[in-house]
Amino acid sequence: MKIGDHVYVVGNHLTVGLGIAGRIAGLDDTAGEVAVRLVESGSIVKVKTWDILPARLYTRAVLYAAYRAVQDLERELDSILRVAPPMLMRKLIDYDLCRQTARECVDLFDPIEWETSRQPLYRWLRRIRDYYHPIMSEARAAA
Repeated sequence: MKIGDHVYVVGNHLTVGLGIAGRIAGLDDTAGEVAVRLVESGSIVKVKTWDILPARLYTRAVLYAAYRAVQDLERELDSILRVAPPMLMRKLIDYDLCRQTARECVDLFDPIEWETSRQPLYRWLRRIRDYYHPIMSEARAAA
């Protein structure tokens, strides 16, 4: 970890959610603490190193939960096209996403595109990736 890295502050290690986006503003290796500037408020908070996840890892965990949720729903409903936001919300919470993170993922879900697109799951997962880790999408666009 280094200053400027994108991270998520997590308040509960038993769930994937409860993430608050920030950037590392300072390191204190002797105390095992990190100063994080929160994206939304701009305030700086001191947290233990085990209370943060790199943005890439946090994004991967959210994507994994989203993918598994859709897989389960597809198995239960016999078609990926029958997936609806309320069912998706429940399934995301079942996969230990906090309610706020699950809501953000469902907000990125477009039911019309889901029924008409050739690759609806791919497009939805890509929107989630771009939302939680915009640096990845910026790097791909520059390449």
